[in-house]
Amino acid sequence: MYLFIIRHTESEKNIKNQFSSTNDDENLTENGESDAIEIANEISKFITKYSLKCNNIYAANSVRSIKTAEKIAEKLNAEVTVEENLRSTRPGVLEGITKDEVKNSHPEYGHQYYLFEKGVFNVYDFETPEDKEPKREFEKRVNNCVSKILSDKNEDVKVIVAHRSSITAILLDFARRFYNYPVDFSGYIPLELGCVSVLKETERNTWEIIKVNEKCSVINKL
Repeated sequence: MYLFIIRHTESEKNIKNQFSSTNDDENLTENGESDAIEIANEISKFITKYSLKCNNIYAANSVRSIKTAEKIAEKLNAEVTVEENLRSTRPGVLEGITKDEVKNSHPEYGHQYYLFEKGVFNVYDFETPEDKEPKREFEKRVNNCVSKILSDKNEDVKVIVAHRSSITAILLDFARRFYNYPVDFSGYIPLELGCVSVLKETERNTWEIIKVNEKCSVINKL
């Protein structure tokens, strides 16, 4: 079984460089729609080449994730399955504000976030702003959702479209289980819009991380 994890393509939120909103209703831009179609075409070629089966595209419950998933599903003649538990970390008081605004309203968190994005800060040590979802709880709900998705063996290819925070949680879970990544550390993974990470289940019921944060053209070089 293959697992393709795709960060949604460009949305209005990304242009504004905001934290997520509760509604998560920011639509794709024209570039976002074009990139989603390109991803769909690459996955379709891969599935056709190896005669694989993909029935569902699993999406976080934001408009930008669902719209990206719909483009892929349309090409593959698959269904979009929206998974509430793949949503981003609940932002609490940070909802809808920009990273620059956070530097003024929550300077300690803003500096920690800066260090996190540079790869030198453990997210478990964040000073969590009011009502923001704790990271360990977030990771638990995301990875329980992924375990449920992977337990269905009726597909050769699983496709998940989600957000940077959710994809980071998924990749680090596999890294901890199969690559000795530290259990008590949660670090930064560069994950660009519309990029894909690829994992493959082995005959020993373990998982290999094959690609991380690659352009969709990598799919047909596997």
